[in-house]
Amino acid sequence: MMETDILLQRVVELIEDNINEKLTIPYIADNVYISSVHLQRLFKQKYGIPIAAYIRTKKLQHAAEEIMYTNKKIDEISYELEFGHESSFIRSFKREFGITPSQMRKQGKLSA
Repeated sequence: MMETDILLQRVVELIEDNINEKLTIPYIADNVYISSVHLQRLFKQKYGIPIAAYIRTKKLQHAAEEIMYTNKKIDEISYELEFGHESSFIRSFKREFGITPSQMRKQGKLSA
């Protein structure tokens, strides 16, 4: 169990250290020397959510901080976090926080 905890801690650190990169499950699995399927199973057992959902949430939390504490444009933040399209970023953001990125910036506070 301890070995699994250490492995998953490395996964979490890898995600946080590379939040601005296009993080795929195969990329992460290769970096911790296990299969993608095994990584997904271990991650879900330990944290109760799929690793892809965890990555998305972490990226959105980072985006919220960028929106609140920088003057970067929303499309720039979306691009930096490898969301692909600004529209998918905005949809994901609204699903996570209940408001759009521009509404959050106008309100000036994190509401989630």
